[in-house]
This record gives sequence, structure tokens and C-alpha cells, in this order.
Amino acid sequence: VMTITTIGYGDLTPITTWERIFDIFAMLVGGLIFGYIIGRVGNVVQQRNAKQNEYYLSMNNLKLFMREQKLPSALQTEIRNYYVRLKST
Repeated sequence: VMTITTIGYGDLTPITTWERIFDIFAMLVGGLIFGYIIGRVGNVVQQRNAKQNEYYLSMNNLKLFMREQKLPSALQTEIRNYYVRLKST
């Protein structure tokens, strides 16, 4: 995976000690940069879904509250539909 994602396919090989040291350093830096980029992409996706997750948590809390209060099923459906319509606008 390291060869494919960051440095190439291994067609150039180090010969001297300094070339090997440089290659090791380049692999470490490449791996760190690759990991950083993957982490940032994951963070962007997580933040995009934060509002959606908050909505689902609120709806779940609402459902639990309505069950605890023993509201009629028709009223529960009407309240849930109201919040679904409210979200879509």
C-alpha cells in the first residue's frame, strides 16, 4: 500500500546509504501526509453529517418522549410528519 499510494511502484531502488536514508525519510513524510489528508477528508464528511445526526437524535428523543407520555399513535404520526416537513423546508 505504501508503494502505490505515496512513492511509486518501486522501480527506482536506492543504492547508497544516503539514498536509503532519504527514501526512508520520504516514505515517512509521504505516509504522514497521506494520513493527514485522509483524516481531513473524514473530518469534512463528519461535519457535513453533523446536522443530520443532530436531527435524527432529536427525532429519536421526540419518539421516546411521546411513548413515555402515551400519546395516541395518530397524534405521534402527525407530530413526526410535522417535523419531517419542517426539516424539508
